Amino acid sequence: HETLPIEPQTYNYARVSPDGTRVAVERMTSGNRDIWILDLNRLTQTQLTEGPTEDILPTWSTDSRRVFFASNRAGTFDVYSQAADGASSAKLEFGGPDFQAPSAPTPDGTRLIVYDRYQDLTVLDLAKPGRLEPILRSEFDERLGEISPDGKWIAYESDESGKEFEIILRSFPNVNERREIVSVNGGRFPRWSRKGGNELYYVAPNGAMM
Repeated sequence: HETLPIEPQTYNYARVSPDGTRVAVERMTSGNRDIWILDLNRLTQTQLTEGPTEDILPTWSTDSRRVFFASNRAGTFDVYSQAADGASSAKLEFGGPDFQAPSAPTPDGTRLIVYDRYQDLTVLDLAKPGRLEPILRSEFDERLGEISPDGKWIAYESDESGKEFEIILRSFPNVNERREIVSVNGGRFPRWSRKGGNELYYVAPNGAMM
């Protein structure tokens, strides 16, 4: 790996755009977290969100034009999106009384996987934004759902073992058709390879990229 020659800062939850040209990332701004966009060609950074509230957990739309994120600007964390170039203001995609945050879009860009109530994975139809449809709902914490490039699998992390988070793989959209535990002795932060491949990456407890 190589270090990017950008200013030292606490960068969290960096997500590379599908076209590979930019990174959406959390940065601390005036005591709260905001979303910034890093241009990988120019190595310049632009602040996308601002204000006294928290804007966190960015994820890209499939066409790299918009960034989804969670914000508590209305009191609780809801799902918003905004044009990645900052040309328009934020749009509320889903608002509810509890915590909701974006996880990842489906490959066709029509739906969004949403982390609901710090516990479950749901799906939001972006054309019908009034309701979350459950995908995985249990007494365990299922988070960071990611859909494979071919749209047939969902990978996520779960604490169902009772010890530490593991990476679980299920069929999609019928999550009950097949289930596999991918990691051994712990795993976090699942990510799929770019479109055209179906490789799954995750981080082991010792920090190794698997």
